[in-house]
Amino acid sequence: MSSRPRVIFYLGKGGVGKTVIALATAIRSAELGHKTLIISTDIAHNLADFLNTPVGFKPTRIAENLWGQEISAIADIQDSWGNTRQEIAKNVRDNNLGSFVADDVAVFPGLDEIGNLSNLTREIKAGQFGRIIVDTAATGSTIRMLSLPDSFRWYANYLEQLTDNRLVKVALPLAGMFIKKPAEIRAAFAEKEAEVAYLRSILRDAEVSSFRVVTQPERVSMREAERIISYLSLYDYAVDGVVLNRVFCDSNGNEQADGNSRRQRELPYLTRWPRESLPFTMWTAPEYDEEICGLETLACLAEACFGADDPGLIFAHGKAQEIVAAPGGGYNLRIPMPFMSAEEVRLRQRGNDLFILLDNIKRELVLPSILDRHVATKAFWADGLLTIVFKRGHSR
Repeated sequence: MSSRPRVIFYLGKGGVGKTVIALATAIRSAELGHKTLIISTDIAHNLADFLNTPVGFKPTRIAENLWGQEISAIADIQDSWGNTRQEIAKNVRDNNLGSFVADDVAVFPGLDEIGNLSNLTREIKAGQFGRIIVDTAATGSTIRMLSLPDSFRWYANYLEQLTDNRLVKVALPLAGMFIKKPAEIRAAFAEKEAEVAYLRSILRDAEVSSFRVVTQPERVSMREAERIISYLSLYDYAVDGVVLNRVFCDSNGNEQADGNSRRQRELPYLTRWPRESLPFTMWTAPEYDEEICGLETLACLAEACFGADDPGLIFAHGKAQEIVAAPGGGYNLRIPMPFMSAEEVRLRQRGNDLFILLDNIKRELVLPSILDRHVATKAFWADGLLTIVFKRGHSR
């Protein structure tokens, strides 16, 4: 299989039903004849629990055209960090520290997220599957994982400018005193940056990757979904759909169960987002009285949620970020952000780097050459777009 596989990420607040919707998507895709892999990046895996069958940390066959994988961060760190980790651990042991301490020092913060991305990159490059469905962890961990391609690029560029002595001190503060060979560090980061750059191109290609948010018709989940969509927009990732899960229905599957108190509580959230104006597709999935477990039940959920649709198709490409010339000179960077306001965004610029902060999320944006000798002066929000204004004439 030479072409890139279709990759679909499911995100959402913990407990909204990401896993069952991701599994329903994968099962329907497999039924339609597509060789499909569903991957769990959550450290607390439960694919096997919902499938009632074992799932390993390598692709495990579940049914015809369907494979599952529960990523092991420890195993992936061993594979993806490889020689550098062994070199660090060896140097630590050579300094008369025990093997357990050596192994701990050689595992750097963030390597579990890098391990998840490395695993995904490996499966994409292998080309064994036509579709890859990703069941992600809770919001914080997933956004941190998805921010790594940008953060890693900024970090790798920064390390390239350091002398060998400063490289050891800055790159590996916990183990730096034990490292003797900065060349190995540079080589490892260069190799990892090439891998991350490839994945970055995959994640931002709306013809390949889509991001979908799972939520429920209640206030906290809906607000969390709005934040997730804004975070994804900030990183220029295409949201093509939202699944409104566990919607109350009557015994005939009819959503219009008038007079029911729960239905009345749900109604404001079912109409919170006007469907005709959304830049993505919205599906609804009913709540079931029985437990959703096993291939047959999950297949029924897929039919109830997606109807006759093939959930592996692209339903929206999203609005891409763009830089446009501003009236009167300068440029505007436009970022689609339908559920946030400019007051919720903070900006910081240092040289060629623009740091955009939204809540506790930060994106490091390397500015293109067209914005050379320009500085971000203000931001405003209108019509679902965050616009950052750049003016010329300031030193950078």
